[in-house]
Amino acid sequence: MNNIPPGNPRQGNLGQVDWGRPTQQDKINLTKNLTDYALTKAQEVATPVIEQAIANKYPNTPRPAIQATVGFSLTQVKNQTQRVVTTVLESDCCYGNEDSSISRLVERKFK
Repeated sequence: MNNIPPGNPRQGNLGQVDWGRPTQQDKINLTKNLTDYALTKAQEVATPVIEQAIANKYPNTPRPAIQATVGFSLTQVKNQTQRVVTTVLESDCCYGNEDSSISRLVERKFK
């Protein structure tokens, strides 16, 4: 786990975590960070493809308008997805309860 990105400062400094004995909050922060990373990469890949598809279908639409609309829309999707992920991660069915199946599974993986 030495290649873990340091993460968003709001989510804790993942580089400072003792991964031999991570806390529940460390696990939540790691999962949030990895989710954010995955969503950002997906957005980076999808943006030019969607922009080109729209430009092909509507050739008279100015490129800056397409870019602004696609950028705004994908950012909204990313942010909403991250909010849902955070809600689920902190709920009792996930990391919010140390006895949940996901908590036990992750605990086994860290041992």
